[in-house]
Amino acid sequence: EVTLAPTTGGTVAYTVEVIFTSLATIMPGTNATFHVMVPNGSVVSAVQPFINEGADAPEPYRWKGVWTAPTPGTWQTIEVAAPSDVTGLQKVGVQLFASGPGTGPVYIDSVDWK
Repeated sequence: EVTLAPTTGGTVAYTVEVIFTSLATIMPGTNATFHVMVPNGSVVSAVQPFINEGADAPEPYRWKGVWTAPTPGTWQTIEVAAPSDVTGLQKVGVQLFASGPGTGPVYIDSVDWK
């Protein structure tokens, strides 16, 4: 269950991070496949699975994400391609954005690499 609350500027955002212990084994050019479901009635208006290469700060780091409007009540498969020259990922996760504050579940069934 996640709680979505306004951040600076009134934007409502919450980040769920899926952490892998063996990120070094992810091969360049492979796809991360996320299986995500936003229930009916949720305030979640966008889902962004992402991969992040390098530390968050200081730059440079590379962030790659795929924005998707959820279809409530339906499992969605979303792919994010790792760069062809990836050297090691810092984070793999899913960002959730909402149309307003709220509380409720969001389901992540699995994250696969192909």
